[in-house]
Amino acid sequence: MTNNEIEQVTTNGTSETQRSKSKKQINHNKDYSYIPNYLKVSNRIFKKMLISSLEGAKKIVKRLNSKDKINYIRQYAYLIHRLFYVQLQESQ
Repeated sequence: MTNNEIEQVTTNGTSETQRSKSKKQINHNKDYSYIPNYLKVSNRIFKKMLISSLEGAKKIVKRLNSKDKINYIRQYAYLIHRLFYVQLQESQ
């Protein structure tokens, strides 16, 4: 093989790798649409989601008496859910 042929093989290998990564990133971006967006639902719906997902959550929801507290818990829940979702995707 000549140097030119070696460069072509290297270039083709790199471009194939880049294409694979691009497809994987696109798939991950599409997968994020399936994650419930806790930041956009109403407070009433968010509280119902909490109550249905956690045992004893009614006590927690009673303490969410200000918008700041609700928004904090909402963002925290979204980040935790997204973290576990990404970990699940990477393990497959």
